[in-house]
Amino acid sequence: MAFLCCLAININKESKSPVYLSALMLCSYIFSGYIDLLENLYLSWALYDFITILALLTLQCFKVLQRSVAFHLIIISLTINAVLTLVIYYDLYVLYNYEPWWYWSVYSIGGNMFDVLMILSLVFNKNTIFKRGAALNFKKLKNIE
Repeated sequence: MAFLCCLAININKESKSPVYLSALMLCSYIFSGYIDLLENLYLSWALYDFITILALLTLQCFKVLQRSVAFHLIIISLTINAVLTLVIYYDLYVLYNYEPWWYWSVYSIGGNMFDVLMILSLVFNKNTIFKRGAALNFKKLKNIE
């Protein structure tokens, strides 16, 4: 959904960075849903998050993606998701803890919250909003003089 929204908004714009960013996130989520890289689901999800971060940083290094607020929010969200997933894996499969405790709620709520944050950052593209706000404030100041 975020990909289609970014595509529709940025179809005639010179910078296609938001479209590429949302396309990469779309591919990451589709592949992680259907292709297991490892036998354990949690480790596979964490690996997909790290691969996506690496792909984002590589594309940014080659100037395909521009650094924006959405770019940074996605990097931070993917990192936190990967850490949350690795800790839940450690709890379940290394410590063999099957008794529910507060971290399971943190993982459930946190993982979904950061997924929604990534989608919202793609849809609303905060960088564009900040640029428009600064331009409007500058016009107001110019009219006062």
